[in-house]
Amino acid sequence: MTNLAALLRDRGNYAAAEPLYREAISILEEMLPPGYPMTANSKAGLGLVLVRSIKDPALSEGLRDKRLEEAESLLLGAEKELFVTASPTSLKKRVLESLIELYELRDAITPGQGYGEKATQKREQSEAFKKN
Repeated sequence: MTNLAALLRDRGNYAAAEPLYREAISILEEMLPPGYPMTANSKAGLGLVLVRSIKDPALSEGLRDKRLEEAESLLLGAEKELFVTASPTSLKKRVLESLIELYELRDAITPGQGYGEKATQKREQSEAFKKN
């Protein structure tokens, strides 16, 4: 289910990907122990869908902000879970890249709120992976 959601996300079909990610997360949380990398990966995928879906011009400002807050919570939670386990570096980098995209978008929407600095911090973390 997560693979289908990722395929739909990569094709830009965020409306179809979102419920699949939500269902996958629900199933994974029920069946796997807390902090399992597959669950964190699904949360990160949903977070990225929420970030990218806010570009829809029909989205109200209130709903946009709510989706960005949920995306940040999901991505930061996935980051925490992946960085305390022996998770693949590729998953960790993907989460960092998603956080960079989120913070750059939030900085463009509301400059001067510290999101640009957060994007820079995550970019530096991501660069550290490339050096190793």
